[in-house]
Amino acid sequence: MENSKVLHVGKMIEIYLKENSISKVEFAKLMPCSRVTVYNILSSPNINTQTLQHICNILNHDFFLDISNEHIKRKD
Repeated sequence: MENSKVLHVGKMIEIYLKENSISKVEFAKLMPCSRVTVYNILSSPNINTQTLQHICNILNHDFFLDISNEHIKRKD
């Protein structure tokens, strides 16, 4: 797969956090996890579905839908 077409889920979450003024410290408290784990999540292009579902629940945002929409856009 061409590199420009690879989705980076961690970056998608990081952008969402920035757009919604949620700090990494606050996100770590919501998860709950350490800040190191937050940085690992945000730097990872792939996240397991259970972790992503938990993130969707705590942030009340459907990243699965975002991934699907982004995939469709990049396919064109």
